[in-house]
Amino acid sequence: MKRPSNPPPQFRPQDHNLNKIQRRDQEVAEQKRALIEKMKHAGVKPKAEKPVEVVVKPEGRDVPPSETILSAIRSLPLILADRIDVRSTPRNPVPDLVEGLFRVQRTNRSEAILCWPYAPPNIAIVHALAVQALLTVPDSKGADGQGAAHEPGALRTLFYPWVRPSRLAQSSVLVDKNWVLKTNLHHINRGRSAEHSHSSPLSDLHRALIRVKDLDGTVKGRRGRPQAKLAEYSHPTLTELSPQAVLMDGSVSSHGLLHRTRRFTQLPDLSLGSPDNPQTAHYMMLALHRTARPNKALIKTMGPLHGVLIDATSRATRGLGDAWKEKYADVLATVRRLFGRVPVLAVTDDPFTHTVFARDLLAAHDARPDLPKKGQVPIAQPALYCEQGSIVAATAAAPISFEGCEHIRAVGFGGIGREVLDGLNGLHQRALMIDDDQSARLLRLLKSVIRRCANAPGGLQFLDDFVTESDGIETAIQVMAGYRPQHIFTELENPALALAQGYPEEIKSLRQKIEEFLSQYNTTTPMGSVLESVVGDLMGKSSKVLLTMRDGTALDFARDRLLASPIGERFKKRLDQEMLIAMDYPSTEALLREGGGSDPRTFRNHIGWLVLVGPKRADATRLMALPWLPRDVFVVGDLDLLKNIASDSKRLSRFTAFGVPVQKRLSRLAQEGADEIARRDASRTALTWDEPPEEDVEFIPMSSVVDLGTKGSPQIIVFKTSNNYTINARPGSDLVLCDWDDPANPFQRGRADEINVGDEIAVLGDAFIEGARGLLDIRATAAAGLRSYHETVRDALPSVPGKTRRDKAVEIAKRMGEPGLVDRVYNWINVDKYLQEDLRLVRPNAPQRLPEFLKFMTAIGRGERAAQIDWTWAVVATRSRRVSAALQFHEAYLGILVDPHARLAENPRIADGLRSLRRLAEDFVGRVEKKSVFKSEDAAA
Repeated sequence: MKRPSNPPPQFRPQDHNLNKIQRRDQEVAEQKRALIEKMKHAGVKPKAEKPVEVVVKPEGRDVPPSETILSAIRSLPLILADRIDVRSTPRNPVPDLVEGLFRVQRTNRSEAILCWPYAPPNIAIVHALAVQALLTVPDSKGADGQGAAHEPGALRTLFYPWVRPSRLAQSSVLVDKNWVLKTNLHHINRGRSAEHSHSSPLSDLHRALIRVKDLDGTVKGRRGRPQAKLAEYSHPTLTELSPQAVLMDGSVSSHGLLHRTRRFTQLPDLSLGSPDNPQTAHYMMLALHRTARPNKALIKTMGPLHGVLIDATSRATRGLGDAWKEKYADVLATVRRLFGRVPVLAVTDDPFTHTVFARDLLAAHDARPDLPKKGQVPIAQPALYCEQGSIVAATAAAPISFEGCEHIRAVGFGGIGREVLDGLNGLHQRALMIDDDQSARLLRLLKSVIRRCANAPGGLQFLDDFVTESDGIETAIQVMAGYRPQHIFTELENPALALAQGYPEEIKSLRQKIEEFLSQYNTTTPMGSVLESVVGDLMGKSSKVLLTMRDGTALDFARDRLLASPIGERFKKRLDQEMLIAMDYPSTEALLREGGGSDPRTFRNHIGWLVLVGPKRADATRLMALPWLPRDVFVVGDLDLLKNIASDSKRLSRFTAFGVPVQKRLSRLAQEGADEIARRDASRTALTWDEPPEEDVEFIPMSSVVDLGTKGSPQIIVFKTSNNYTINARPGSDLVLCDWDDPANPFQRGRADEINVGDEIAVLGDAFIEGARGLLDIRATAAAGLRSYHETVRDALPSVPGKTRRDKAVEIAKRMGEPGLVDRVYNWINVDKYLQEDLRLVRPNAPQRLPEFLKFMTAIGRGERAAQIDWTWAVVATRSRRVSAALQFHEAYLGILVDPHARLAENPRIADGLRSLRRLAEDFVGRVEKKSVFKSEDAAA
């Protein structure tokens, strides 16, 4: 659906004009110069020549040069909280981002930096590291401009948008206390030798930070807990080495120097003086909260600002909602009005967001006429290659060589009839014209429903039957609701909406057209037909085919429909021979990145084809940055998806920072997408720099309801949270309770009947699980656990009575109290062949329900604690279906969050993924706003 050609949001201050400001500044400068000249002619010596120096001084702020800053950052001795004995350095591209913050101050020109293919784990850390760089490399110029050593420069940064994870992510990074002591002692000694040795915010900061020498890991006893020693408290965290102040509407809350140390350790109380004062502090990050209104939270008396740091990553823009562009523009307008043209560094991971900042928001903020206007290619703003991982690098990055992806083919389909599309477009334009945002949103949802129906791998009636049979009728009702437009039309026809009042007949006509149009998808869909054609053409290939879909349920349903199709026998044969490998996206990415088995090169040589079915736009482009890809890559999706992917690829291909091989792949992907759109629908508009991408369509819409196995429970507890989730739990259900006062781990296990209104919990629902599978829960991660499980079963068999395996199966079934399960037990203990295959391609040969699994493991002599570990890593972690494994996923992630050190000890390879998982969980923390207790029949009513 063609979007209306609305102009991008422009910087429009409410009570001033940019041109007027420029003219006023010029007039003031001219008046000062005229006054000085008049005083000279009158024989009066001006009091100071500084106004003249301000006029002729080079543009920008005097900060250390680029090479010095990068050298200082890359030599910082940082420590990960779970690796206390290892000294590391900031991971690329973090040092370049720190230098970017200084560069915009040096040049006084704002920049938008694109970090791709992944976003840095935390943007606020840029300010904290910049402060340490200034302390390491003092300004080499004295007050008189000569080369004497002088105090380090000040740095006061406004950061937006701030949320609690902005600070917590920095708390996992420690700084060697001996380095902190040595650095600050150096500045104290230099200050004593200076002419003016007196108390100041900077000298008070040095005096406070040298107290870290007394840290020994001893933690105060709190809330009835005994005093203890924790290794992660033997060094200060990065975030507490420079003060931060969180700005809300009319209020300021401070996170001052050594705030964690003062709160939790045995270190005596500190008399800090003035380094924490938001108005006078030498170093200060003024953090504007995501929910704050800039005109209420920012005041001119806060003192000078040296730079603005903007988090414009996808994670941040999602938190700001649909109006993210307007919110960023409002912040920049307020900064300009109160503090003048402060240089801005905006960091993003999305090419469209980068375009919006580079061409529109920052151009307006800087009032630069040299930047191109709307409709033109934006100027080449910086880009940095960013791998997935933690802030701190444990090892140096190895050089990357690129192979494969010689051919790319896009296969598309319309999915929306022209008459329906015209009706949707027409009503959407009218909703925008009359400022009916609610109706415009509902019309976008309607298009998503149609696209979801068209992208189903088979007819909707078959999908309903499939989910009903595998997951139950209640689950099927919830899933199929995402394929029905009736509830959207009910809202759209509400007389309270302006569109319903002005165009009721048009809405009624559109409803009839859409319902008639969707009826054709009951038995077949465009995606089902295209998928059968593409897979059928690949059945005769001599190399392996990797078939990838975003969602595990979609993958299982596609497999079911292809087996029932005319190519079913050939498809089954290829599956059995492992010549066709069907996987979800996280598993595919891990497989392509690391290869399979002990010899990745041999494994990769066997895979010649990669078929991406309906990928997210970010996932499709991110794959182009993998070092190795199969020779031939297919991208299958509707024309809207192909346009999104082609548009992103076109933008990304311009950046030399990603390397020539990646640029070539992206250029081919963009061109092939554009060509396929032209082949299927020549009337579509060409790719432009202006059109925002369509939202990704989920095969199964994310639910805001989390059910923790309440079926059959006599009592149900219902929680409503501040982040708009509903949690249905049994009284004894475990949830992730957040206690931010706990010095070791904020995530704790809490029973539903003991959690009350006001408590904070991490909601592990569909959205969390979907994000988590891409971070931690992938088969590459679970490979060690899967092998361990199969080896456990094999090694336990000799101790089970019986001459043959059939006899042993009979004995195990008897111990389980389930004599009728002999045949299934016999299958579970035949694990030899699974130990010989590639672990990434094997599902566990085990019971798939936890009670049955625990009985089986007990019967072969495995302890319950060890069995729980096997369940997490060998069964749950290898699943891909969010629908059928939702409760098991919840249990597994809960165990990982509340006991991370045990999980890390079991599988050291997951260190980076575990840290990312914890950061993700912080984003899903909400406060319990309402708690209701029902009997089960009351809850059903």
